[in-house]
Amino acid sequence: MKLVQIDWVDSCSSAAGHPWCHIDEVKPSSVKCQSVGWLLHDDKESKTVIAHLSYGNHDGSLRQSAGDMTIPTRAITKLVVLRK
Repeated sequence: MKLVQIDWVDSCSSAAGHPWCHIDEVKPSSVKCQSVGWLLHDDKESKTVIAHLSYGNHDGSLRQSAGDMTIPTRAITKLVVLRK
């Protein structure tokens, strides 16, 4: 697996934490995000990165993962391979 850094854009709400806000308070915006992890899945629809990997104690085989994030490919603005 490759270690990658992915810059991407996510949606957000002007009324975060509040169920209602005045219509004049709504501000069109998005949030710039950045994720770093091992690239598990990569196709035209999405990319999945994993932050943590666990290997077997005796044979060194990949056993478990934690901290996965699947990002729609259309939301990605930049992808950099940090290590192959």
